[in-house]
Amino acid sequence: MFSKEEVREALEFLKVSRKDFEAAKLLIDNEYCFQGLFLLQQSIEKAAKAILRAIGLVDVEALRKEVGHDILVKGLRRLGYGSIEYFKNEVISALVSNLTSLCSLCSLCPEAFKHLENVFMKTAEGAITIQKWLDEKYDKGIRKLINELGNVIFQDSGDVRLRLDEKIDKVSLYVTDVITFVEEFGVEDLVRHYWEFERAFRACIKKHVKNHNQRVKTESVLNKYSRKFINLVVRILYLLDDYFLLLVYHTLFENKVSILRYPDFGRNWTPLSISENSIILVESRKIIDFMIKQDLMTTIEDFIKGEIAHARSKEVYDALSNYLQMLTP
Repeated sequence: MFSKEEVREALEFLKVSRKDFEAAKLLIDNEYCFQGLFLLQQSIEKAAKAILRAIGLVDVEALRKEVGHDILVKGLRRLGYGSIEYFKNEVISALVSNLTSLCSLCSLCPEAFKHLENVFMKTAEGAITIQKWLDEKYDKGIRKLINELGNVIFQDSGDVRLRLDEKIDKVSLYVTDVITFVEEFGVEDLVRHYWEFERAFRACIKKHVKNHNQRVKTESVLNKYSRKFINLVVRILYLLDDYFLLLVYHTLFENKVSILRYPDFGRNWTPLSISENSIILVESRKIIDFMIKQDLMTTIEDFIKGEIAHARSKEVYDALSNYLQMLTP
């Protein structure tokens, strides 16, 4: 997860995604609508794949052959179960990265391994909760609605537009208010389990370590683990939030890419049938404006790299890290 190779390859996907996005905006602004819509779909898909790659859920070969254009079903399934498994492995890796420190901690707590087993078991249980949330929120909610719209998404219908706006605006709010997403996503319990695990170790230190210098040194090790934990979880949560947003945006185009490229003689329809009032164009303009306003590409890049260099990235990072620390028992 976030290895040098994963980050490097994810950033390459993101670079292409950014270029596709810039070209899509340019084309749509100049009334080359269906060409712009096609590139916007490509941009969204590549940004989603960049996130999958950065988190380590899939390699480049699998992105091409297994995931392909299906970032919904194949990507979402990997996201629901794979990310939690990787998260668990990353926590284990962080704990055992310094065996001397870990052994020192464990020697101070008679129930150390019980605490370790408990936090890993709860992490696995959390994967099921999160997958249920994804199924309910996405498959039974947003995806169902947009699939019902079918071909009318290319037409002008006030009622359809209102229903679509409501769903897309709700999901877009997750990016502006990441805490709402985290609360609904169901990861709070996972975070609390880690803090309980840490609290148990701190209690053991307080009880068994009488030497002040040794206690300070041991607590500094736990503090280091805490910082690693917060940094890791913040990166993962924000990127998962963005992935979910991109999935919703991508659903507008899913299974309709060929319609944006070729005429459908059976329906007497061509890509030139898209007008300024077509719902897909109206919503796409909103997507473009929102992504620019939120500086989404830059923020995704910062979190993939683990370098919080821009104002929006810092705002999100601070909000999430403060929230996670508030979950401490």
